[in-house]
Amino acid sequence: MPYLKSRTEEVQESFLRDALKLSVKAKESIRMLVEQNERQWVSPAEVRTLFRLVHSIKGTASMVADAQEVVSALEKLEDHLTNTPVTLCARETAWIDWADRAIHKTHQALLDMQDRLKWRQWRAEKLAEVGTPPEFIKKSSPPQGYTSQAFQKGLIVVVGANQFFVTFDSIKEILNADELVCGSERLVFCHQGQWVPVIRSQADEHDSTFALVIQNPQASHDSSNLKNKTAIFLVHDIVKSAFYSEAKQLGVGLDIWAIQSGNHANIAA
Repeated sequence: MPYLKSRTEEVQESFLRDALKLSVKAKESIRMLVEQNERQWVSPAEVRTLFRLVHSIKGTASMVADAQEVVSALEKLEDHLTNTPVTLCARETAWIDWADRAIHKTHQALLDMQDRLKWRQWRAEKLAEVGTPPEFIKKSSPPQGYTSQAFQKGLIVVVGANQFFVTFDSIKEILNADELVCGSERLVFCHQGQWVPVIRSQADEHDSTFALVIQNPQASHDSSNLKNKTAIFLVHDIVKSAFYSEAKQLGVGLDIWAIQSGNHANIAA
């Protein structure tokens, strides 16, 4: 199944193309204002140029998903330039220092937004490549009876040097490396207000591409041991989507929890 971009993604891509160009111009404009301020003469025309750029970026960002950081970075600056006469901005120039920081923060926020969009698209493309819709986390009820396990569908993923089968029903979320902010020795991560163990293969010699937040289907509801409820597994790749019965025939690992390190045994819920 080919991956098709959503309308939201198309809008974000269009916004980022234009906004990044405008932010480069804004950086150049604020650089000129900083230099003019050092010479103690600020051009009202350059103030107007900066205002137009800031207004264009923030105005569009306020209508685009995942652009709140951009809006926040420019809010104070736009308010100041909107409510202060240009000639006064050119005379009283204390604002230029914090405006310089706001413009650079905006440019970085746009780059971060671009990275997040690329990550989401890569993830969706990868899932489409193995025949799995991106919204796979929206569970459907499996068949009932003793054959239900054989018909459970999931992903075959690479962890360290091994492959494991993980049911869609047990996958709660996918995190990328930036979201996880996980050092090579990190053992726990705060996910949705709860500390959960971070599990990696002991034979893992390479950086993981992303991580899966997995709930243990065998955990009892009254279990007080966090390792039996939810954990984050560092994953290198997705091989394919498959039914349990197919994964069993392929000989991949059927219990990803078997790689859980003893270092997590005493983490309290």
